[in-house]
Amino acid sequence: MSDQQKFAKDISKVIIGFMAKIDTVSGLNNYYLCNRAPIGKIQDISEEYYQDVIQAFKDKKVSILEQERE
Repeated sequence: MSDQQKFAKDISKVIIGFMAKIDTVSGLNNYYLCNRAPIGKIQDISEEYYQDVIQAFKDKKVSILEQERE
């Protein structure tokens, strides 16, 4: 694994990890917007890690919406 791939992996983990604290769709959207640059960098380095991050955002949104319905 190259240094850049390790960087993309580590940043992906950090971005996904901090999602745990978010409990609104608005907050999730703001979090995404604030992290567009590092997410773009991840995409430039590794499509796999980029897809992991995007899927985590999608999953978190579904989770938030399900909690709001309860």
